[in-house]
Parts: sequence; C-alpha cells; structure tokens
Amino acid sequence: MDAPLTAQSCPFERAILSRTCACRFAKRVSMTPNQKVQCASEYGYRDCVDMLNHVRKNVNFSIGLTHVPSALPRAQATRLQCGMLIGLQNALDKVVEHSSINNIYDTVQRAIKRYGPLQNLPVQELIRSIAAYNK
Repeated sequence: MDAPLTAQSCPFERAILSRTCACRFAKRVSMTPNQKVQCASEYGYRDCVDMLNHVRKNVNFSIGLTHVPSALPRAQATRLQCGMLIGLQNALDKVVEHSSINNIYDTVQRAIKRYGPLQNLPVQELIRSIAAYNK
C-alpha cells in the first residue's frame, strides 16, 4: 500500500488538465487563478517522474527544442505528455486509435512490466506519437 504523500504536483498535470488523460491517483486542487493536479501515490509519482524524464531527454527535437529547459511552455508540455502517453498505450496495445488514457498510472505500470528498464521503451514510437499529437 502506498505511504501518505505530501502534496506533489502530478508529473502529467498538463495531460490531465487537457482532459485527454486521467489517473486514479490524480487529485485536482483549485488554486486561484489556476487549477493544479497533485499525485496521491508516492510510488506512482516516482515511476511517472522517471518515465517522463527519460522520454523527455529523448524527444526534445520532436517538440521543437534544441536544449532541455527546466520547465516547458504549457503547449509543449501538453503535447509531450499527451503524445507520450497515447504512444505508450498504442505500443502496449498494438493499436493506433486510442486518443485518450483512462489511467496514467496503469499505463506506466504496464510499460514498466513489458519493457523493463526505461532504456527499452519504444522511444521511436513515442516520438512519432508526440510529433503527431495535435489538440
């Protein structure tokens, strides 16, 4: 069982706020003027951060970046997060019609089980999905 977690921003906050993705551990918090999403799972948070950081290092060119800034503009963060998650789910399920993710945590866990170390992720498929994501 997950240990209690102090409020941490969800690594996939932009994807959740875009309503393209959802997660069972996401907790929406209204903070004037913006809405924030926090993660209620310590283990899920760590897995999601690790995966997002690994993919981000490999896909900067596909989202139009020549260096790795500490924070992406909202549109680029949304494109990266949504495109990556949709690409990951498509790779896991071997289909191409998914356009939303019902549970980010489960998708990340399935990828970890299937691919093992992050270096084994199908990065080229994820890059194509991120480049193709337009919403």
